[in-house]
Amino acid sequence: MNDNLLFEDINSFTFTKRPMPVPYNYRIMYKVAQITLIIGICCRKGSSCSLLKLHFISWGLTSKKEMDALAYFANKKKGSVYPYIKFDPALNRALAFAVSEQIILQQSNGKYLLGEKGKKFFDELIENQDLLKIEKNFLASISTKLPENKIHSILGDWRIYT
Repeated sequence: MNDNLLFEDINSFTFTKRPMPVPYNYRIMYKVAQITLIIGICCRKGSSCSLLKLHFISWGLTSKKEMDALAYFANKKKGSVYPYIKFDPALNRALAFAVSEQIILQQSNGKYLLGEKGKKFFDELIENQDLLKIEKNFLASISTKLPENKIHSILGDWRIYT
């Protein structure tokens, strides 16, 4: 059998580079805004946020289903079913960018808080009623219900099965 039969009439290939749209949830400024809102709303009074808490809440903002699961967990007492936690590399990249731009500061204990630029950015996000409306409303509804110790208690229940 002749393997070249399929390509005998082809003399050349032409590739046309086309722009590829980046989904909104992978755009760095969307993630920076999301992180800023999480710290500003869910870590009030100048408090800081752990990386785990940022990932936990950020994943909860990915869909209505995840928001419902996170809200259920936030409103239940210990022992409730935990929502899935997925670690998003886009959040890590946005966090690195925000730290390099001093929007967010990393403390010596590894936790994150808003810098002066971050506080101004947060105020602008809150002031604009139409921007990230769903995210702001959801974060406000769970703001005091997800302390660090509740999120870190999940780590004790993680098991690796083989």
